[in-house]
Amino acid sequence: MQQAIFQCWSVIVRWMEVYYPSGLKTLRPAAENKALARLTSHFPLLPTVLVESLALHDGEDEPGILYGHYQLLSAEAIIEYWYELLQFCSVNDCLFHSNDKQLCGGRFGIGRVPFAVNRNTQSQYLCIDLNPGIEGIMAQVIEVDFDHLTLFYLEKSYTGFLATYANGLHTGRYEISKQGNQLVLNKHFVSFFYQHLSSFQLTTDSLKACFY
Repeated sequence: MQQAIFQCWSVIVRWMEVYYPSGLKTLRPAAENKALARLTSHFPLLPTVLVESLALHDGEDEPGILYGHYQLLSAEAIIEYWYELLQFCSVNDCLFHSNDKQLCGGRFGIGRVPFAVNRNTQSQYLCIDLNPGIEGIMAQVIEVDFDHLTLFYLEKSYTGFLATYANGLHTGRYEISKQGNQLVLNKHFVSFFYQHLSSFQLTTDSLKACFY
């Protein structure tokens, strides 16, 4: 297993244990080998780091780990959701669009693999992008919005996605909602971020470098 994935999850779990233990309870145990084998047979180009992540935690039973209402999918659910989305797009003739050269518009297919779903909207997914644009990177992380048929670039890799999120927890980018039932963006952090952009960026880049 790549040390980066283990480190990312170690930071996330430690933070959850201290500040948001109820969110940690949503995590599932490690995926079974047969489930991982089925996943990789469906998606041969899926990055190893996602498979290794599922070998640690096979998604969630409900939203809890990620901010907002996103729920990490299990190995089995990734396949199920992909088929459902493919069928939906076939029936509705969905064509996605984006002005970002890192992204490639067009139809939803084998090139986008969902690993998290927004349980609030049921129409937004975090995906591994195996069909990037001319300036994109293979297996980058994107958000796919089925309501507006749009694509958004998030991170250059799944490792980068987890590292950025782990760093965000560690540095106070996220906080527990007033209702105490989810993680949300810390508005005070955003204000502080723009006031101290240069020094923060140096810190962020240094921390993220540890995960690559």
